[in-house]
Parts: sequence; C-alpha cells; structure tokens
Amino acid sequence: MNLLLAATLLLASVANINADAADMMVPGLRGVDTADAGAAAADGTGASHSRRQLQNLLGDWAFCTSSSQCQNQCCSSKYSTSDGRLKCTPVGGFKPSEGCVGGPPSPSPPSPSPPSPTPPPPSPTSLKGDWQLCSSSNQCQNGCCSSKYSGGVLKCTPVGGFKLSEGCVGGPPSPSPPTPTPPPPTPTPPTGGGARAYVTYHNYYAGEPLTNVACSDGRYGLMTRWGYSTIDPMV
Repeated sequence: MNLLLAATLLLASVANINADAADMMVPGLRGVDTADAGAAAADGTGASHSRRQLQNLLGDWAFCTSSSQCQNQCCSSKYSTSDGRLKCTPVGGFKPSEGCVGGPPSPSPPSPSPPSPTPPPPSPTSLKGDWQLCSSSNQCQNGCCSSKYSGGVLKCTPVGGFKLSEGCVGGPPSPSPPTPTPPPPTPTPPTGGGARAYVTYHNYYAGEPLTNVACSDGRYGLMTRWGYSTIDPMV
C-alpha cells in the first residue's frame, strides 16, 4: 500500500514538472525546438538565414527537376532503378558523372569592391633629380632615365632631355600645359571732339579720257609713256 502511494505521488510530481517546464519554454521539453533556438543564438542572423535556405531545399530521394533544388546538390535518375525519375541523389555534391542535371545552388554573389582611386599625376616638384634611381624617364626632372653612364643601373641622367640615343627608357615627362595668353587690352575711345579731314574721290567710267586724270599727260604719265588715251586698258 505504501509503495503504491509513493509511486502515485512520484508520477504526479513528474507531470507537474513537465507542465511547468512547458509553460516556461524550457529547451528540450514539450516540443520546443532546442536545436533551432540554440543555433540561432550561437550563429546569429546570418546563420539562421542560411539554415532556413537549406531547409527550403529538398532532402535525399525527394523528386526534383534540377540539382539547385536539392540539399545534396545532385538531382539524378541514375540510381532510381524502380521508376527512373529524377530524385535528390546523395552522391557527394554536384557531379555530372553521376547524372546530376541543372546546376548546384548558386552561391551568394560577393559584394563588389569599390574601385581603386586614380593616382594624381606627378607634379614637377615630385620628379627625381639628377642621378637618382628611376624606372622611366617620366620620373625625372631632366627627362631621361638611362643606365648608359651609371654602370647598368637606371638613373636620372642629365643628357639634355629625352634622347633614345642616350638609352633613355620609358617616356619624357608630360609637358606642363601652356600658360594662356591674356586677351589684348580694350582700346580706349578717343576723348574730346574728332579731327577734321579733307577727302576727294572720282567716279570713273568706261571710255573716260585720261586727260581727265591728273598727270597722265606728263613726262612719265600713262599717255606719254604707254600711249593710253582712255582708262579702258587698265580695267
């Protein structure tokens, strides 16, 4: 009798503990998904997202149409001898030799890296002086990087600018942009009243006698020297 009473009380205590644990959401009791809860706490948001994606994929031997639908990454009919249908086949990943069709799940694209900044062109003050080590003539103030006079070592060699005959390598420094020419000064308008001038003109016409033109009959005139009588030969 005492043993039966003790067993009854023990069962009642266990039932109460399970009920309290379920109300308090204790992991591992009353159907609480302890694996998901612990993984989410340990892995963070990124791991939970990856796990949900994996759960959305099909398991082994589930019907499929592409390997990208399968957790095992292979949708094949090679081992479906009973019906010959495509199934998620566990062959160790996507292997065309195992008849896997489609493609494996696409990995997340990497974040694009920002473009490298363009280095500024060297200023004249940053160019190297005479006999400094160099690799190209555009690094030298004297415009020539050569090993001709430095025992085979490239140095900024003062030979009067870039000269291929002196062994200059690379190219000469980029020329500085020319200084723009200032615009001409605006002429100053004259001040005060204008000066007076005397102007004459003559309206010539075809067949006009040269006797109407001054000095045409003089010693060196057109009539005397050339024998012209009208202005027509000169038109």
